[in-house]
Amino acid sequence: MVCRITERTAQSIVTDLEQAAYIRREREGRRTRYVVCADGTLRHPAEAHVPVQDLLDVFTAHDSRR
Repeated sequence: MVCRITERTAQSIVTDLEQAAYIRREREGRRTRYVVCADGTLRHPAEAHVPVQDLLDVFTAHDSRR
């Protein structure tokens, strides 16, 4: 799959996700590893009760059918 976004845009998205506590950054030597915080909840008041894991399950459900 190809996403036609620039490296700068991708970094901006990652920064936004980190600031919103959806991901956290871990340093491993010279590498940076990003970890999804699946135990958090969504930010919008209408979905504040929905765990991030539920959203991830929607997007990864196809993997279990293979």
